[in-house]
Amino acid sequence: KLVHSLSSAIFTAGNLLYQQDAVLMAQPLDPTSGKFKGDSFVVSDKVHNDMVVWHGLFTTADDGMLVFQPGSRNSENTIQWIDRSGKTVGTVAEHEYFYMLRIAPDGKRFAAVTITGGSKGVVWLYDMAKKSRSRITFDDISFANLAWSPDGAQLAYNGFTNGIQDSFIYTKPVSGAGEQKILLGQDSGKTIGQSLVDWSPDGKNIVYWRSHFTDTAKQQGRPGYQLWVMPLGGGTPKPYSDDFGMANTGQFSPDGRWLAYISNLTGRDELFVAPFPWTGAKWQVSNGGARNPHWRKDAKELIYEVPGQSQLAAVEVDGHGNTFTVSEPHILFRVPMLTGAGFNWDMTPDGQRFLMITTGDSATQVPLTVLQNWTGLQQKK
Repeated sequence: KLVHSLSSAIFTAGNLLYQQDAVLMAQPLDPTSGKFKGDSFVVSDKVHNDMVVWHGLFTTADDGMLVFQPGSRNSENTIQWIDRSGKTVGTVAEHEYFYMLRIAPDGKRFAAVTITGGSKGVVWLYDMAKKSRSRITFDDISFANLAWSPDGAQLAYNGFTNGIQDSFIYTKPVSGAGEQKILLGQDSGKTIGQSLVDWSPDGKNIVYWRSHFTDTAKQQGRPGYQLWVMPLGGGTPKPYSDDFGMANTGQFSPDGRWLAYISNLTGRDELFVAPFPWTGAKWQVSNGGARNPHWRKDAKELIYEVPGQSQLAAVEVDGHGNTFTVSEPHILFRVPMLTGAGFNWDMTPDGQRFLMITTGDSATQVPLTVLQNWTGLQQKK
């Protein structure tokens, strides 16, 4: 072990570049012995670190060129209301590192995960009318991923004791009158992770994905991600389908007849819709990449994020019969900034307003900084 850091690192020009919070550090390293051979020095005290993937937004070239995205304090961002045209219409919370959020069924509250020291997620309940919040989780582990019960009385969420390898699904009454309960413990054997996806509108099932090594997954040459269904009235969890390669976001249609989910079966993450329970039929909705699908309350529109484009797209759909029809998707607006995690935005039932985790920079992109001869900073130390 060289140094503790919640970021990626680069070995270049005889130095190891790594981060301590938002500070980009460099320290001479002997690659043969694997030991430091000099004191560390500061390259920049304002470099963004994406805590979703623990990756510092910096890169170097062999000629002494460094490019990075500035970040004042990577523990801060903002939750804002954005209308359908992309205009910011209100700020709900700010000056914390917000990681995930979900609006309650009554539309008056939302749950959010904040990242605290040590990269641990804490679940909070926000009352938008009263402009107050109350803490939901207290254990000394990290929590993430959120799903409301249909009546808005309970929250489901993941707890991680050792990263994704040791993950549990919990439920807890948001009134504070009940204890946190384990809904699903970590499976032994080939399962290496499980993550909450959604709670069915009838309250009878929870969908989650499992990541595990199986012979089928290896034969298909894809990661072993698969959606599973957990019946809440008793019964054994079982796969939603026999498809592998499904990613970690999805949502039930308002009537519970359909499940919108992300799958990379085409070689890229795309949005699909299939009946619930699974019948073998499925329809591809997106054609340019997708993640984080959301249904409008009338089930006539799906809105999703276009990966790598910082955009939201909408598509009209019709699933009132036994078949599913899809129109051509169209872009709604460019998103100020998404964290990259699932559940990083939600919308009102009519699809007219979006509660989003943003930079709070009035929807502008932060410019990159180029630094030449950064190794010369060692002599100026």
